[in-house]
Amino acid sequence: TIVRVVDAHIHDGVTHRFQSTALAALQEATESYLDDVFKNSNMISLNGNSLTLKECDMRCAVQVMKQHIGHTA
Repeated sequence: TIVRVVDAHIHDGVTHRFQSTALAALQEATESYLDDVFKNSNMISLNGNSLTLKECDMRCAVQVMKQHIGHTA
């Protein structure tokens, strides 16, 4: 899985074991994050009177989300 590839990359080829519940939690969190990015990107795109979702809309959405997380923590 992608988790194992990233883990091996971060830890210089050393592999670790993951519980299935941990992998499921990572998948759920990732899907939720991506869902929020697309929803926010779509709102930004529509606010600019555009029907096409662009990379700059997604970058803006991620930046806003990062700032929001920083202020609520």
